[in-house]
Amino acid sequence: MLRQLVAVSILLCAGWSIADEPREVRLSLGGPRKVTATVREQQENLEITVRMVAVGCFDPATNNRLNRDKAKAYAMHALAAHLRMKQAFTVKELTFGESRTEGRIYSLVISIPKDGIIVAGDGPPTPPSKTEKAEEIDLGKFQGLFTAKDDYIGTLRLLSANNLERLPSKPGKASQQDGFFQSIADLEESGVRSFASLRKEVKADKRLLHMEVDEILALIDKDEAAFLKCLKQQVDEVSDDNKE
Repeated sequence: MLRQLVAVSILLCAGWSIADEPREVRLSLGGPRKVTATVREQQENLEITVRMVAVGCFDPATNNRLNRDKAKAYAMHALAAHLRMKQAFTVKELTFGESRTEGRIYSLVISIPKDGIIVAGDGPPTPPSKTEKAEEIDLGKFQGLFTAKDDYIGTLRLLSANNLERLPSKPGKASQQDGFFQSIADLEESGVRSFASLRKEVKADKRLLHMEVDEILALIDKDEAAFLKCLKQQVDEVSDDNKE
């Protein structure tokens, strides 16, 4: 189980009582990934199970990471629809449960403590601990999750962030430099391969207009160039240290 602190800003309608009887609500969110979500009200938690067409054009580790991040975003949308709140609120904590990929379908279970949902005006949100990363999720941007174009753009953003998170630390000793340079080379190879896989999928997607394909491909080129520039900077900095 992985705990993650999440800040969620939501603008919806009606109201919700945390003392409601336990029940199960099934939501069809649709979109290019044919998303469905089941919200189960338990005594202390809300359990959300998301099912969607999986991201599958990258290596297994990258697919798993991107699928989890997408499913989490859909879970927040399902939570918003379930709560039907007018005012903004904050989800202080969530727990990732079981995830699996069966064929083309990915599923993820997320559990949220009911007492960790703070409605605006009920008190200040709890700040994250030093080991937790706060993440702002704006449901006003969620409409883009339900178009093919913006789903690809979202996938690209997650892919680019994932690539940068894999950057190796600079070597502290001369004996560690060979390993550092090899890690950079491996990351470059896998990153370039991932961008190429995304390009191939975009070009083959008949749902996209030609102008949408061109726009997405241009964004892929831009992110790939930034990624390669970052790798070069890392290598140059370590090489310059050797000259001193």
